[in-house]
Amino acid sequence: MMIDNNQKSFRISFREASENDFNKMIKIIGDYYEKLNLPEIHKKKNMIPWIWIKDPCVSFNLIIKNEEIAGFFISRTIHLNIHLHSFFIDKKFRRFGLGKKMLFKHWDNGLKNSSKIDTFTLHVHQINKFSASFYKKIRYKKVEQSDDILILNNGLGS
Repeated sequence: MMIDNNQKSFRISFREASENDFNKMIKIIGDYYEKLNLPEIHKKKNMIPWIWIKDPCVSFNLIIKNEEIAGFFISRTIHLNIHLHSFFIDKKFRRFGLGKKMLFKHWDNGLKNSSKIDTFTLHVHQINKFSASFYKKIRYKKVEQSDDILILNNGLGS
């Protein structure tokens, strides 16, 4: 796929991630966590989400721009729901519209895998105002997380 953004052409593609991609993915997450001053729990490869790599209900997807990993998303199928567990764009590739393309790919993948999908959900850190605004523009609805939601929806929150 060729994109012309501000008269600059670039190629984007998608592919499944492998364990060989984890270091680059962890670096991309680190930039985000550093910007928001959050604890860096994402570096431990023996913890979630990295241990899900062989789980058939979990999908690890990369977006490639000009042959370089520009971002990734990790989604998880739970009953009739696809939960967007992780969604990150490398800081040097932001503002090219890649986030929107990745989100559309996430939805497309979910619908291809099951025609019975009922909902797409995600969590956003409350301090991440930019992401909350992005998801709202894409028509996600904010739902306050509560113990009742977690219990009724098999562990899925807002």
